[in-house]
Amino acid sequence: MVDSDAKRDALRERAAKLAQMYTNIDTVSQALDSADPRLQMWSLWFWNAGISKAVQSAGRNPLTLPLEGLTAEEEAWHALMPKVQRLAKNSPYRSQAIDDLAFFAWSENHEFLRSLIPTESSAQVVLRLLERTGEPKRDARFSEELLRLLASPNVEVRRSALADIAMNWNSAEMWQVHFAARVSQRVEELRGSHDDEEKRLANWAAEGLEKIAKIWLERDHSKRR
Repeated sequence: MVDSDAKRDALRERAAKLAQMYTNIDTVSQALDSADPRLQMWSLWFWNAGISKAVQSAGRNPLTLPLEGLTAEEEAWHALMPKVQRLAKNSPYRSQAIDDLAFFAWSENHEFLRSLIPTESSAQVVLRLLERTGEPKRDARFSEELLRLLASPNVEVRRSALADIAMNWNSAEMWQVHFAARVSQRVEELRGSHDDEEKRLANWAAEGLEKIAKIWLERDHSKRR
């Protein structure tokens, strides 16, 4: 039994050393620079874990971080933030990078995230950016950005936006949207598209708009009771 406990302790110690080896700042920094999406995702997880640990060790609230007076450990992880910002702009896992940046309330993060909205080509990511930066008129602004995407000369961008509209009714409540009437009008226009796939997605989006409208109506009625 004693021998078994010793082996178990040795294994745990080895595992802890390996975890520390592969999640140190230098390793995470290199992974953040990788073109491999899998390493990008891994690096975002461990950047979040690393900076969270540094912030907690300093006894701070991550939502009220100072711009000066950081500890050496905080400074080291903070120095990787431009790399995380780059992934928030162009990584397949940019939603994860957006969440990581938004959690730590340095003003530079929210300003940077807001700057991404006008050029973002994914409706789903736009909604996340608006939510994470605390846009007070989120749904109205989202509808404006949707109209931009639905007018894109890139058919793939339009198709993706239509699919996101179609599925919004099935999202968690915090992600459900009050769509502006102009969005419905644009979807109706795209139902006459010469592109068969776009037409199919526009029909699906129209169905989704009807479903989310019913959800909001039922929700409003329940509040009045």
